[in-house]
Amino acid sequence: MNRLIPQADVMLHKRHAQIGPTKSVFDELIDRHAEAYKEAFPEVKEFNGFERSGTGNYYIGMVWTNDNEKPDTNMLRIRGSYNLTENRIVELDTGAIDCQQSFFPGQIIAFLGDPFTKRYLTIRKILDPMRIAPPMKTINTDNEIRLIVASGPYMKPEQEDWSLYEKIIESVKEHNATHLVLMGPFVDVDNKIVRGRYDINWRACFDRLVEGLFNHPCCIYLVPSSRDVLPNYLSATYFYPSPPLDIDIRVKEGIAPKCRIIPVSDPAQIDLGGVYLDTTSAEVLFHLNRCSSFINKGGNTFNCMYRHLLSQGIYPIFPAPNEMAVDYPKLAKHIQLDRLGPHIVALSSRFNTSVNNVENRLIITAQKCSTKKQVVLVSIPKIESTPEAPINSVVITDFTHKIIDLLPSSDDSSQMSVDTAPKLESQQTSQPISVGSDS
Repeated sequence: MNRLIPQADVMLHKRHAQIGPTKSVFDELIDRHAEAYKEAFPEVKEFNGFERSGTGNYYIGMVWTNDNEKPDTNMLRIRGSYNLTENRIVELDTGAIDCQQSFFPGQIIAFLGDPFTKRYLTIRKILDPMRIAPPMKTINTDNEIRLIVASGPYMKPEQEDWSLYEKIIESVKEHNATHLVLMGPFVDVDNKIVRGRYDINWRACFDRLVEGLFNHPCCIYLVPSSRDVLPNYLSATYFYPSPPLDIDIRVKEGIAPKCRIIPVSDPAQIDLGGVYLDTTSAEVLFHLNRCSSFINKGGNTFNCMYRHLLSQGIYPIFPAPNEMAVDYPKLAKHIQLDRLGPHIVALSSRFNTSVNNVENRLIITAQKCSTKKQVVLVSIPKIESTPEAPINSVVITDFTHKIIDLLPSSDDSSQMSVDTAPKLESQQTSQPISVGSDS
């Protein structure tokens, strides 16, 4: 029997159900970060256990807040692991930091600090987390990759309009895309018309994709969302991470389609044929901006957030905002250091960003189709590494990208565009890479 689960009840339960397992996850994560920092920084021999005397030492811990709120940089608190500090919490003096730095709940920081003055531990230097970010694999691809990335919802609230799906299918064919990443929601809980017949509309969504691309060889990756209204038979939940959708593909008269629909989890790492892409349909940029505090704000605040995701995982926030029911023990594999680093990160975003080069990783942000009616196309040439000349980044290739307008006006076409969108609190936006440029 299919049943619509009250989403609020699920989230309330999840936020109070995993105190013990979640504590263990973050204790192990802090300890693993400590090991990685000692390997990456020869000067770091050990991490101090928050002692209140002695000369300057290195310390490590997790930024600690009572809820999903901005840390107070005038009284920044961190919590250590059980092994290193017996889970003690200390307050930090950030006044000596002379460069831009941001802090968010759940962030693991390692730093050189001075002994306690009064009740504060003074930060002198924060160790660069990108030095311990998961490494990227050497790239070898058989062919050019033509990737289209889109983010749901794909209909406006109170409408049942499948035209954007049809336009995406047309774009895949027109640009001969080899890979299509569709981030949910597909059947949006905020759309009362669609959610009222969610079972039928899920089937209609899959059928449209298969029928529209039946004779077009490509891989279609479906990333579910916590905002999707889900029938039980799809084997998905409102928890984050979400497992892949359990779908069956109908065939025409026994003939299999040339396109491949591949359900993935949320978040997920996708192998595009030698190029690895991390993606999530969660609004991690919006959540991260909402709960981040900055010191010496200036420069590119987007890049600060991107670096956090690259070094600390695709959804590193703890505790999560009220609208997210996060299963942290299951999320652990997506935020641990011993994972494969992505060449590309694809995100759903409310902000006016597009494609960016951050630390030799390609960051693709797609705005909601129901609002912007756009998708992002990235073309990556065939990459051949050799032992003498290994290549582990797509940004050093002659890749190109552009924004495709699904419903262009009479005087507009598929060109790079910069439109009005919600801004960061700093009111700063990142600069997209120019189309066709070498990076």
